[in-house]
Amino acid sequence: MATTFTSLKTVGALTVGSVLTVVGALVGASFSGPAGSDTVITSPSGQDIVYQLAGTEVSRLTTIACTATGGLAAYDVCYMPSPLTTTGSIHSISVQCGSVALALPSDVSFVKAAHAGTGTSLRQLDNITLGTGAYFGFGTGNILWNPADKIKLATATTPTGTLSTARYDCVMRVTVEDIYGR
Repeated sequence: MATTFTSLKTVGALTVGSVLTVVGALVGASFSGPAGSDTVITSPSGQDIVYQLAGTEVSRLTTIACTATGGLAAYDVCYMPSPLTTTGSIHSISVQCGSVALALPSDVSFVKAAHAGTGTSLRQLDNITLGTGAYFGFGTGNILWNPADKIKLATATTPTGTLSTARYDCVMRVTVEDIYGR
């Protein structure tokens, strides 16, 4: 399957070989492929996928690996500061786990700081239990995300054993839209 580029201009380095590699940005590019083909956007681990229109951010998909540090009610399994500097609208949130050593009752909330014991709970992700193969997600519609708030998944109990991503392997994904004019 081939991708046809029209009006392709690059900013930065460009390598064309068995694959197209762009270091920098594609400017004024239009992508089309044969019927039935997929358009794939690959981002390195730890990097967001950001959609822009006329140089202004429109939407962002952020993924963070959940860690295993902290303790009891303030145990921050997943902790995500807002990727925006202005108020955004959350389209979806999901928590997905690979291997989890011991099932963990958890809540997802907006908080002002790490290790905060209180916050505004997100009802759809309140009292969930993380376990091996767990998937929790919902399309939020339009929950506003103030950039001063963080999203935190906290456990109600202390995880046991060695606290590492090998024992508690989960990620949290958030798709957020930057609200124009805010």
